[in-house]
Amino acid sequence: MMMLEPLRFSDLRGTLTRDASLAKFTSWRAGGAADTLYRPADRDDLARFLGQLPRDMAVTTLGLGSNTLVRDGGVRGAVVIMHDPGAALAVADGLIYVDAGVACPKLARFAALLDVPDPDLVDWLTGRLPQPAGHDNDVAALLGRFTEAAARIA
Repeated sequence: MMMLEPLRFSDLRGTLTRDASLAKFTSWRAGGAADTLYRPADRDDLARFLGQLPRDMAVTTLGLGSNTLVRDGGVRGAVVIMHDPGAALAVADGLIYVDAGVACPKLARFAALLDVPDPDLVDWLTGRLPQPAGHDNDVAALLGRFTEAAARIA
């Protein structure tokens, strides 16, 4: 699955792997390889990596890999692993700020500590509810509810 011309990167602090199996990054532990796999050290490192990619290269992001299936043929281009156990959560100006890579259960625990007044939303984040009623897979609406709930906390 290696690309014809290997890409060259400089000054990266994360982990770069070529022809990397994605199986260990999915909950099913199955699937093909990524041409290029990158686990950034932080936000600046991610920006540096993305800035060095060819403009026409496909980029796929992957978090915890829950409910993700990767075809045996793998993923062309670059895959960036965004799961970061150390990603930050903060409250400011009535909003909850969440870094990329925060797992939903961690966000739900944080919201519960803040007494977010929307138990359906907290249950959805932890996986105890398939989804709050009446939203039909509308993640933007769910996040809007979360933002409104956070504003009531502040």
